[in-house]
Amino acid sequence: MGIKPRHTLTHPVSWMDLFWATKGWLAMIAGVALLIFTLVSVNKYRLAQEFATTGVWTTAEITKMRTRRSDDDTDYLVTFAYQAGTRQLSRERDTGGSYYRRHDVGDQVDVKYLPQRPTKFEYKDGQTHSSAQVFQIIAGIAGVLGCGVLWWSGSKANKAVLARRYGVRSVATIERFVEHKNSGKPTGRGYMIFRTKDGLRGESLNGNIRELRALGSGTEIVVFVRGRDVWWEGDVGPREARTTPIPDVERS
Repeated sequence: MGIKPRHTLTHPVSWMDLFWATKGWLAMIAGVALLIFTLVSVNKYRLAQEFATTGVWTTAEITKMRTRRSDDDTDYLVTFAYQAGTRQLSRERDTGGSYYRRHDVGDQVDVKYLPQRPTKFEYKDGQTHSSAQVFQIIAGIAGVLGCGVLWWSGSKANKAVLARRYGVRSVATIERFVEHKNSGKPTGRGYMIFRTKDGLRGESLNGNIRELRALGSGTEIVVFVRGRDVWWEGDVGPREARTTPIPDVERS
């Protein structure tokens, strides 16, 4: 039909590049989060074991109470003064609203500290173990999300490669452009929506919205169609050149 796509690529896009383009990098972030939260959880479990085996109870006085507010959170800060051996210590902790509202300045409360590291203390028995469990759960959630992203982005990359390799090379018409926004402000990134003549709807990968809009609504572009999947050649690149090797034939 003589249609030449804008943003023409000269080589097929690799599976890995398509994986990254379909937000596969989110899996890497989830993997890093899994590692960090797992390490924090392990460290807290070790600390909880120290409190359970060597922790010493003592009486502390609440010497100061204050709140610290941010846009979406409130910290409830309590200062504890306590004697640890020969040392008089004063440490501030974010106790949460429930503990904060149950106490006043001057109250005498029980705390447990570590003799080897007296600045480490618990104002509630077992709180370090509970914190370790929370981080363990968060690490598990990060792992599940990472696996989900790997499957989703990997399957998208697979579909793109299969459509380019085995799908029908056809044309589609650009219908409109969608720009992403952050807090109501344009980001300069977005995608275009296109449709084939037999009604199949497709979306481009995210890209520079100005470059995409330069194509113009109503423009025909080259696409690869496989089943219900439609991929723009400007995203996946051209089909691999197919060569048919001719075996050597001995001449008599």
